[in-house]
Amino acid sequence: MNKINVLKTVISVVELALINSLYYGIGGLEHGTSAWISYAFINMSCVIVFLSPIIAQKGDDSDIYLRSTYFLTMAYSFLEIVIGTAFIIIDPENYKPALFSQLILTSIFVIVLCINLIADLTTSEAVKKHKEELVYVKESSSLLSAILSQENDKQLYKKIEEVYDLINTSPVKSHESVKDLERQVMDKINLLDGAVRRNDKELISMYVEAIHTLANERNRKLKLVG
Repeated sequence: MNKINVLKTVISVVELALINSLYYGIGGLEHGTSAWISYAFINMSCVIVFLSPIIAQKGDDSDIYLRSTYFLTMAYSFLEIVIGTAFIIIDPENYKPALFSQLILTSIFVIVLCINLIADLTTSEAVKKHKEELVYVKESSSLLSAILSQENDKQLYKKIEEVYDLINTSPVKSHESVKDLERQVMDKINLLDGAVRRNDKELISMYVEAIHTLANERNRKLKLVG
């Protein structure tokens, strides 16, 4: 748990302790129905703030998702404290206004929170998909760049460079139908790396040609599904 989350937890605990101390310290156990309803809603809102890290969407950008969830739960808790306190002070006996007004507020909060969580989930899945799509072009280009630095034969260097340019300029967006081709390309690049290390010119030429064919086929299929 990082320092920010620790501080948020401290705030929630102190808030709960303060609310309960004031409620029981001022009025003891003698409170009207409206006051008890408001007290319950206020405590529930504080607990929800405390649970924000659990409620928030997980992922690479979890800090961003946590901030939006924390903001919503804090706003709800603040409104509950204001409304609940008003009922405790002004109308501690008449339970209906306290119950229905806070039920409406809680319902609105739950709806907004769910919409926010759905948006965060959609964003998280989109980011994850985009990063997965980057793997083929990024890793293949990186491997080929390293292979180029090892190759001294000018003719073979040129051939590998052509394959590098082909993959490096390939569409980043991927599709399920080309995943197998992408795996084959990366497997062949690893084999090419071994051939270059052994300086096996025949295998180098064979793997370069295979990579070129597979990479072109991958791009062709992407155009058809795009």
